[in-house]
Amino acid sequence: MEQIIELHSETINNNILKLIDRTIKQYDASYRIIKINFEDPEQDKVYIKLAVDAEGDKFEKIRQILTKTTGEADQQHEVTILKPSLKDATAPPDFYSTSNHPTEVFIDGEWLNVKNIRMDALLVLRDGEIYATQLRDIKKGDLIVCTSAGVRVKQRDRQEEAGEFAFMTNEVSSERHVELEVRELAKKMKDLIGRGGKVYVVAGPVVIHTGGMIHFQDIIRKGYVSGLLSGNALAVHDIEFDLLGTSLGIDLNTGNAVPGGHSHHLRAINAVNISGSIADAVADGTISGGMFLFCGRKISGG
Repeated sequence: MEQIIELHSETINNNILKLIDRTIKQYDASYRIIKINFEDPEQDKVYIKLAVDAEGDKFEKIRQILTKTTGEADQQHEVTILKPSLKDATAPPDFYSTSNHPTEVFIDGEWLNVKNIRMDALLVLRDGEIYATQLRDIKKGDLIVCTSAGVRVKQRDRQEEAGEFAFMTNEVSSERHVELEVRELAKKMKDLIGRGGKVYVVAGPVVIHTGGMIHFQDIIRKGYVSGLLSGNALAVHDIEFDLLGTSLGIDLNTGNAVPGGHSHHLRAINAVNISGSIADAVADGTISGGMFLFCGRKISGG
């Protein structure tokens, strides 16, 4: 069944039309444009009326994305949700994650411009203003904007892409045939362990977004790895995949960006911070799979 979405965009260009098309198709929905009217020809302000056919709650998700990105929000139905942080460097699980586009939040009947806007930040209400704040700088008691209700994002003119952010959208390719080298490496590892030696692996997030984590966690589980040396990116990608099924917002089964996926790595970090550490997150069941499940069990002696 078709439902109506009305948009008031500040600019009419390929960006807004691409945004409409991409967003609706991302949810496997269909649409038709009923009307496009210029409201202010001198400033290119435009009114767009769409008929959208989407199943279940997909229509509401489409409506929220389109109205936020075109700079319009329904003040009567969308009240900004503020929740306090219960611990330093943590936020409620449904916190809003920013883009690098100019953003406004509806507070006490008026739209407030977000100060210090940046990508991958949270929105904090402080002294009557909204500040983009990194997760590590959140303090216990900070009032944090949660969900996208009461938040609107302004498009920049001539922005090539709008709406959802995507990372690693290029295909992964390899120029080398590595099977023989992998077999040789596996043989060396088995021989070394057979002589009482130890294997330490230096790994990066490429292990995750190329799909190698299943095999890597298997050799950890079987005792072939004595130690893992890495930066924080590997842990973030691994835990994000365990909790949300993505790596930096990319569904590794389809290779496509998922709606809201640009915030998934922050949500993974937040989940671990709430638990206290990776080992604590393994112990309390927050982490239930992935490489760091087995690393955590080794640390705890499990």
